[in-house]
Amino acid sequence: MTEKQKKQQVSKENNLTREYTIPLRKKFSVVPRYKKANRAVKAIKEFLVRHMKVRDRDLSKVKLDKYLNEYIWYRGIKRPPARVKVKAIKDSKTGIITVSMINLPEKIKFKKQREEKAKKTAEQKALEKKQAQQSMVQKAKQQMQDKQGEKQTKEESQKTEDKKETKETKSETNKSEKQEKPKEEKPSENKKEKTKEPEKTEEKKETEKTQEKKPVKKESSGKKKTTKKESTKKKSSSNTTKKKKTEKKTSTTKSTTKKTSNK
Repeated sequence: MTEKQKKQQVSKENNLTREYTIPLRKKFSVVPRYKKANRAVKAIKEFLVRHMKVRDRDLSKVKLDKYLNEYIWYRGIKRPPARVKVKAIKDSKTGIITVSMINLPEKIKFKKQREEKAKKTAEQKALEKKQAQQSMVQKAKQQMQDKQGEKQTKEESQKTEDKKETKETKSETNKSEKQEKPKEEKPSENKKEKTKEPEKTEEKKETEKTQEKKPVKKESSGKKKTTKKESTKKKSSSNTTKKKKTEKKTSTTKSTTKKTSNK
């Protein structure tokens, strides 16, 4: 690739910048005096459109700087400057050309510097205001967080105190109960031990008796049979004695009735 092609590629990637000295006397000398400054502005635009290769020669795509416009109108509408040294920058995306003056006069320079200072101070003040607002917001947030933290700590301390109080009350109640119940509980425990011991002895005795009674069960069964026979005999004898008594009574009653009848 040649150097020209490289320059063209750079100009396509970046914005195209050029410097021109534009002659104005020939253009505004044709026009009447009360139109000379307007014609000078139009001449600058036409020159840049022709040399910067703007499509369709559209003059609306050329934007003059504020200070360049002031320099043209500095001596009034009737006496614009004969020539102007200008720096033109063409935007590669939009195709708009911005034009600014290279060598400004001292008065316009001073004005430009003053305006730039005012801009900087205004920006600094705006930044300070934003920072102050942010700091105020942060302080408010911190205060809210501190208040919430204090509330939480107070609640936690109250909870811990309540827990301690409940533990103390429980311990006091337990101590009082222990002091009241030891005399009552000790004899009861002794009684329980005593009752448990005889229960155990009784259980041992019953187990021993059952072990002794198991082999003697046959003899007891034979005795029971004999006792049943004896009981039946006794019952029969008692019945006979009762019958005899009843017969005697009836005989006595009959005899008494006969005697009464004979009389």
